[in-house]
Amino acid sequence: MDTTNMREHILLQGESARKTLEQNKKKVEDFAELAEFDRIIINGAGDKYLTGLTASYMWRELGREPLQVIHSRDLADNPPYMDENTLVMFISQSGKTKDTMDAAHVVSKTGAQPLVITNLREPVKDSLWFLKDSGHVFTTHTEIYPERALPSTMTFHSSLSLLWHILSELAGKNLYNELIESANMTDQLSRDPATEKHSNEIAERLSKYSSRYVFGDGPRYGLARKLGLIMFMEGAKVNAFPIETEEFPHSAIETLEKENKDRLPLVAFIPPKDSSSYLYVNKVVKFWEEYAPVFRLESPAKGRFSPQPHMVLPTWIAYNEAIIRGIDPGVSHLVSKVRASGF
Repeated sequence: MDTTNMREHILLQGESARKTLEQNKKKVEDFAELAEFDRIIINGAGDKYLTGLTASYMWRELGREPLQVIHSRDLADNPPYMDENTLVMFISQSGKTKDTMDAAHVVSKTGAQPLVITNLREPVKDSLWFLKDSGHVFTTHTEIYPERALPSTMTFHSSLSLLWHILSELAGKNLYNELIESANMTDQLSRDPATEKHSNEIAERLSKYSSRYVFGDGPRYGLARKLGLIMFMEGAKVNAFPIETEEFPHSAIETLEKENKDRLPLVAFIPPKDSSSYLYVNKVVKFWEEYAPVFRLESPAKGRFSPQPHMVLPTWIAYNEAIIRGIDPGVSHLVSKVRASGF
């Protein structure tokens, strides 16, 4: 049933992140030492857009220059002001994502500085590699190349690790060892039989519901969107609605009113216990539990890089739910990867 061998992709996602960091360490440090800019724009599509959303929270804490995260389609259609002092980062697994290619062609006319993060290892025609002459191209490492499974688990983790490393060096902070620790924890959890078993238990219960809300706060909202819009909707073919914790009390809680006879379960990313939002999130979750099922996804790590290992259990859950439902978890029959060559 798993024709793209997505299970193997999940097992190798932490190792792919670690090797990406190791292989790019000197190149990142050399780039950051010479980089000059007064603002940053990060863009991508699908979960590569979400890597930017997640990584931007670290920059809020450490960076000085303004940073925007814009979906590639929006950047192409509604470009903001850009000049030679703007650093624009493009993130794409294939290096040929149509929306990101469209954005790259728009940006290339502005004189802005391009930086590409892609899993495409060598220059090919009609790819983001055309920006190499005017900028920089960083390649991620995946143990299986090219990555075939639709949810792109290895590339998500390797892209996020590399983006974090680039941003931390640009902020003048040496956080490489922390990133290696995060990748190692992700690797350990990905291969942990107990984690996989726990995910299957949750998937068994969750598979009884055809729809669900997924919510997370701050940097975990990017994880909620990945789990909901990609892992559940693309992988398990079920309806999922990601919601920011900050907006949750003003919208989804109203669906618990007695007038609504179809109350959806809640899949909740619980922040680390040392997080300032931990008590608030738990309060919301406990309130929901009084009316509808809740599936708590506890953070296995602390610190600014905790979102990466936090994504392991949910990835296994979505994978196992697809298998339980009799669905090939890494394949789409209607729309394939949206590349520059079309659908």
